[in-house]
Amino acid sequence: ISIDKLERYTQELDQLITVLPTDLPKLFVIWPDRFIHDVSLPVLKKRAEERGFTVVDLYEHFGNDFEVLSWDYTHPNGNALRDASVPVIEALRGLGVGVGLGLGENNEDR
Repeated sequence: ISIDKLERYTQELDQLITVLPTDLPKLFVIWPDRFIHDVSLPVLKKRAEERGFTVVDLYEHFGNDFEVLSWDYTHPNGNALRDASVPVIEALRGLGVGVGLGLGENNEDR
């Protein structure tokens, strides 16, 4: 991601938080996209955290390799989405979200 795109993304994130309720737990999920973002990823994570988001970096979960739909080779398939739900649900629970959402212990509801 170029610095210009990162700056624009940060501005859009700033606009988003102006419309979110201040007491709403904020989760920022980063999905791998088959590119390596050594420079921009730490900056993006820091900026999201500075704005009150809990960051779930799925690069940490998948690396840069996840199962995709067989017909487009880009979008995650059902297995990848199920696998991604584990750290996302854990983060939501850490934020106190999930009660009554069918998110059972040990993610057995997946």
